[in-house]
Amino acid sequence: MSEVVLYSFGPLEILRDKFADLESVTVAYIFGSWAARYSGEQGVDPGDVDLLLVGQFDRSKAFEIALQASRQVGKEINVNNLSADEWKTEELGFVKTLKSRPVIRIIGSTPSG
Repeated sequence: MSEVVLYSFGPLEILRDKFADLESVTVAYIFGSWAARYSGEQGVDPGDVDLLLVGQFDRSKAFEIALQASRQVGKEINVNNLSADEWKTEELGFVKTLKSRPVIRIIGSTPSG
């Protein structure tokens, strides 16, 4: 039973815990197929977890943390990053798509912020 809970809900708590102390991350979201399944959308089991970090932070440290989290979660953690200005704009197709789909906030403010 604990494996099922870790597999289903673990990424959320593990990523929240791991990235909470990464300086200058203003907001972080899980997005993509894992967020969609967590939000109740039907589909195949996600093979990885997509993570968006917003802010000016040490990218090498973020990737190091993601690697550690991948080992704990048992799925690859794909880190994407945007500046705060990029996240606020609606001009980037990536941002438009993200904001139109399920995202799970793990750190910071609401999806519009």
